[in-house]
Amino acid sequence: MNEQHTSTHLTEKLQEAVGEWLEKPRTTIAVTTDNARNMVNAVNEVGLGPHIECFAHALNLASQKGMAVQQISQLLGKKPKKRCLSSTTVQQQQII
Repeated sequence: MNEQHTSTHLTEKLQEAVGEWLEKPRTTIAVTTDNARNMVNAVNEVGLGPHIECFAHALNLASQKGMAVQQISQLLGKKPKKRCLSSTTVQQQQII
């Protein structure tokens, strides 16, 4: 698709792709897209549904925004300290 990904252009392309399916009675065409407003508008305009927003895409966007927060990025960038008790240490603590 060489045009801009506006909801108008996406609606036209979706209509071309599924137009004849929609002419049949009681046809349901489920669609999964990212959560971008242009995609949601195009799917609604064509009358497709149910529209299922992609959970993986939403999770990816949320994690990217979280990593952009400096404190979280620094926190996750630090290596956790090793906290391992050997069986000897546990036995010694029980004796004391």
